[in-house]
Parts: sequence; C-alpha cells; structure tokens
Amino acid sequence: MDDDSFQQAQAEQEQQEQTMNIYKRMAAIMKTVGYIQKEEKKVNGQYTFVSHDAVTSKMRPALIKHGVLAVPTVKRHSQNGNLTEADVLVRFVNIDNPEDFIEIEMFGYGVDTQDKGPGKAISYAVKYALLKAFSLETGDDPERDNIAFEPPQKEKTGLSPKHVDGLVAKIKKADSYASLKKLFVSAYREAESCGDELAMEVLTAAKDDRKSQLEEMVNA
Repeated sequence: MDDDSFQQAQAEQEQQEQTMNIYKRMAAIMKTVGYIQKEEKKVNGQYTFVSHDAVTSKMRPALIKHGVLAVPTVKRHSQNGNLTEADVLVRFVNIDNPEDFIEIEMFGYGVDTQDKGPGKAISYAVKYALLKAFSLETGDDPERDNIAFEPPQKEKTGLSPKHVDGLVAKIKKADSYASLKKLFVSAYREAESCGDELAMEVLTAAKDDRKSQLEEMVNA
C-alpha cells in the first residue's frame, strides 16, 4: 500500500470512528483492554491488589484513542472519624457528541488520619466504575472471600447521672420489701441493658440501705 492509499484508509477510519456512538466506542475499548495485572506490592504483607493508578494507566490510552472522556462527579460524601464515604457518578462522554454519554454510579471508601480520605474514596469509586463499565478482569474474585457478616455493634452509652439519681430516689421511698424489690429489679435491669456498671453499683447500694432502714422500722 502506497502512502496515498494508507493516508486515505487512515482518514476513512478516523471518519468512521467519529460517527460511532458511545456504546460502540466503549465496545472498541473493551476489545483493546481486557485484563489488568495486579501489582506486586502487598497490603500489610497479606495480599496484592489492582490500584487506581494501574487501572488509569491501562485505560487512559484506550479512552483517548477511541474518543471517550471519563468525568467523575461526587454526588454525596460523609466523614466518620478517619473514614470518608463518597457516592460518585462517572460519566463516559463521546467527545465528538457530548450529548451522547453513559453514566455509572459507584461508591467508594477512604481511610486516612490526615486529609487524604476524600481523594482515596473518589479514587476507589472511579477505579471500580472503570473496571465494571468495561468488564475488566483483574484476577480478584471478591465472592470467594470467606468473610462472615458482622452486624455493627451498638454503642453502650450508660445512664445519665440525673436519671440514676431519680431511680435512687424512688428506691429510697420504697415503703415495703415488695415495693423495694420491684423498684430495684426494674432499675437494675435498665442499667444492665446499657452496660452501666457504675449505675448498677449505686442502685445496689441504695437498695441495701433502704432494706436496712425497713428492717429497723419493722424491729422498732
């Protein structure tokens, strides 16, 4: 093929690509990129993974070649201690027709003691949006992880001092053994349900004091 024929064929190919919609462009990218190798470095010396940079490095040339722009937008984020959570919308845009696009929603987590949590959360979400949108293989199989579900632990807050004082006051007013037992059992179970050991000790002491007072009244 001479230079003129090659240039003509190349021009025709470029013109054909310009008329491709976003679905065809993404399908062409999938033909170009099929597998991303996990990195050699390990997390805490336990396992290897595919990083955001590795995915971006592999995908960027293919996105440029086929005229697709990936635009991430953070829709929601929250901060809980050193954990950042972010809901990210990634829009894959046909650069020859910006009104032709596909959107992928993904969430991400980032843990950091300083100010890198938001960036980590966004990178996590964008990485998985690329992996899932283009059906990329990485060698990971999360479904094979043998991890049992653990429900979140409820935080035990204990009783307020004012509330404990109120329970103690009722115990001190008990006018019989039966009422004392009833008031104490109810108060003790309330303190026990929230793991307030100090309140349980205070209530027990108040019960013993009132019991002694009732005994003195009976023997008087």
